Amino acid sequence: LTYLHSLRPLVLHRDVKPSNILLDGECRAWLADTGMAKAAAENQQLASKLETTTVSGTPGFVDPLIANELQHSPLTDGYAMGITILMALVALPALGLQHKCRRMLKHPHEPDCWEPPGVPDASAGEWPPHVVPRVLETVLGLTEKYSEDRMPLGEVLRCFEALALAEETAAAAPVAATAHETRLCVVCEERPREVRFSCGHSSCCVVCVGRLRERAQRCALVAA
Repeated sequence: LTYLHSLRPLVLHRDVKPSNILLDGECRAWLADTGMAKAAAENQQLASKLETTTVSGTPGFVDPLIANELQHSPLTDGYAMGITILMALVALPALGLQHKCRRMLKHPHEPDCWEPPGVPDASAGEWPPHVVPRVLETVLGLTEKYSEDRMPLGEVLRCFEALALAEETAAAAPVAATAHETRLCVVCEERPREVRFSCGHSSCCVVCVGRLRERAQRCALVAA
């Protein structure tokens, strides 16, 4: 999807949803069904939005920005991806999904505030506690009411790549905060420490661990 959005003229999928994401034998995801895809005109090489006279998409995945402004953009594809990600988390249909998950989306770091049916799908197994809040923050970023508040898909991709890297190579584990203090990532000094390295240190958030390992291949405390 980010590749389509990088093309010039711009290409939009306009029908992102779970049934259009296919998994192969190795569980690699492939974006399918380009029947609603649309490209900007050749003389609109720099276009970042596509004007339309109709609302295209599947109910439940159609961004309110499309209905209100009759414009498709990478952000409206991103909105549909956000709903798709939320469906994968809770295993509920798209229609009315944000309302059912409203408490979980409002309090992503407070599981005690969540209410069924808007909770992580238990049949998928135990969700790592540090992963669910990051997924919810991503969904929120993709579905914000105003376009200027939306998270670009490229940033979403980097967040998920960092989560996957943390799980695969850094033995990720939630870091318990003390009763009086939340220990912050030593790299960005903004997010809680969420990753425990093989050396035993809990020093980074999941976003920074990917960048750190690309540069130093080790814990920030050891590198220091």
